[in-house]
Amino acid sequence: MKIGIVLEGGGLRGCYTTGVLDSFLKYNFMGDYVVGVSAGASHGVSYISRQYGRNMRINKNYIQDKRYLSFYNLITKGSLFGMEFLYETVPNELDKFDYDSFFENKCEFRAGVTNINTGKEEFFWKRSFKRWGRSSKSFFINTFDFSSCKI
Repeated sequence: MKIGIVLEGGGLRGCYTTGVLDSFLKYNFMGDYVVGVSAGASHGVSYISRQYGRNMRINKNYIQDKRYLSFYNLITKGSLFGMEFLYETVPNELDKFDYDSFFENKCEFRAGVTNINTGKEEFFWKRSFKRWGRSSKSFFINTFDFSSCKI
């Protein structure tokens, strides 16, 4: 029997999810399959890379940083969350993401997104992330970006 884990989105509601995932890691439990949407996908990658405490550390260390969450981001970038900060600066400079552990883990992973042109869901498998490379600073941004979409 295989075990799947579904991780919901919801921004900071994901703090609960990080606690559950860290408990799984503490007791050496790894699902066979993880699917996440939005914040759930972000938390799922740290779980799969076995980075205990990383998601909570990021929330605690950067919640007061306007690059993380602010009206400034909303006004200047169109989102309350600073996506470039969260998906480029944090994993590549401030709280490094373990790309090797993520790709080496046998756990299957899918990230769900909404295509703004069609309004339909689309999912990316872990193996599709490899095309951007492990050291690419645009790894996470490109994973969730639809470059052909026009807002």
